[in-house]
Amino acid sequence: SDYWYRKALLELKGSNYALHLKEDQTVISHLSKKINSKVSDFSPFPVGDSLLYFSSVVRSEVLENEKTIGHQSRIYLSKNEDIAKEYRFLNDPNFHAANASYNHDFTQLFFTLCKSSNNRTLDCQIYTSFLKQGLWSAPELMGTAFNPKNSNNTHPKWAIWNGAEGLFISSNRIGGEGQQDIWFVTMQGKAVLLRNGINTSGNEVTPFYNMQEEKLYFSSDFHPGIGGYDIFEASWNPNWGLVTNVGTPLNSSHNDLYYISSLKDPLSGY
Repeated sequence: SDYWYRKALLELKGSNYALHLKEDQTVISHLSKKINSKVSDFSPFPVGDSLLYFSSVVRSEVLENEKTIGHQSRIYLSKNEDIAKEYRFLNDPNFHAANASYNHDFTQLFFTLCKSSNNRTLDCQIYTSFLKQGLWSAPELMGTAFNPKNSNNTHPKWAIWNGAEGLFISSNRIGGEGQQDIWFVTMQGKAVLLRNGINTSGNEVTPFYNMQEEKLYFSSDFHPGIGGYDIFEASWNPNWGLVTNVGTPLNSSHNDLYYISSLKDPLSGY
C-alpha cells in the first residue's frame, strides 16, 4: 500500500541518518530504584526542583478483561527523588491512570483514564481537577472538544500557544492526518490540528511545548528516526518550522517518548 511504501522510504532515510549521527555532550542519568522499577515507568512531569509526578505499571488483578491482565497503570509522586508514593487522589481501580500534568500556576491538573478497546488498544479520555481553597475538586471529564466520541485522547500538556490557552494532546479523532495526531485544544473548546509536516500517516504522541523556547517536542514512529519512536522538535515563529530529529543520546534504537524539559532550564529535563 501507499502507507507502507512511504513508511519503507522513511525507514531507509532513518537508517542513513543513523549512520551519520554524532554524539553531543548531553549527560543522561538513570534515576534510582526509589523511582524506577522493573516495569514501565513513564510520563514524568516535574514541579519545581523537588516534585516529580510520573506513571508506573504495577501488579493488579482488578481489570480482569484487560490485555494487560495482572497489571495496571497508576500515578505516583516522588519528593526530592525519594521513594515514590501512589497519588491515590487520581487513581481509579477500574482504569489505567496516567499522564498527570499541571497548568502554569498549579491550580488545575490534567490526567487520563484509559481502558482497553477490544483487548487491543487503550482508549483514553482526559480529566481535570481544580485547586479550590487548598483542596482539589473531584476529577471531572473534560468536554467533547477534548474527548470526542469514539476516539483515543491522551497526553495532555497545558500551554499558551499562538495567543491562546489550552492543551496539546494526542488524538486519533476524525479529521487528522493519520493514526494518533497532535492537536491543540483551547480552553474555549476550539480544536486545531497541527500542520506544517508535524503530523504524518503514523503516530505522533507525547507533545510538550516549551513556551520559553517556543518549541514543540513530540515523539513519532513515522518521521525518519533510529528506533521505534524517536523524539522530534519544531520551533514556532510564527508558523511551525522544520521537524527535526533531536538525535542521540536522547534517541536510541528503542522507543523514546514523553520528553519534557524544565521551564527554568530548557537544557535540562526528563
